[in-house]
Amino acid sequence: MAEQNPFAAPQTDVLPTGTDHDKYIESEVARMLEPGEHIKWTGYMLKAPPLWAQILFAGLIILFFFKYYLVGVTNKRIILIRTKNAWVKPKMLNLGTEEIRWDNVKKVGVGGFANNRSIDLSFEDGTSRTLRLPPWVKFVSGQAPFFKFLQNFDRAQLN
Repeated sequence: MAEQNPFAAPQTDVLPTGTDHDKYIESEVARMLEPGEHIKWTGYMLKAPPLWAQILFAGLIILFFFKYYLVGVTNKRIILIRTKNAWVKPKMLNLGTEEIRWDNVKKVGVGGFANNRSIDLSFEDGTSRTLRLPPWVKFVSGQAPFFKFLQNFDRAQLN
């Protein structure tokens, strides 16, 4: 029988509250939670043109076509909090919210490379939406597990 390490972190699926951005996202999302809904991960996503367009048109694309989102991922939906980007990381500012319900998601595709990954969400009604997720972001603690979940999309992991 293996001994328990008394100094190890407890094993739990409760989101660790770590960064200021995590705390901000949690406070915004907490007001929107439905009965039985809980926060799984925090994250950061953006709506951006394809990588080739970003390279070709650089500054103009960033100024006019990027939309930044702080993300609260729950067991029922993705809550996107629209924000503005600051110098290195996004501002803690709510310019409006959008949601993507997990029960409407049919398939998740992951593309791109390095820190510019595309997340293609296909919905039950035949529509789709592409968002970008930089997996190396450190100002939110849930980015890596959220990205891992999307790579191996399985609704059973949401419960």
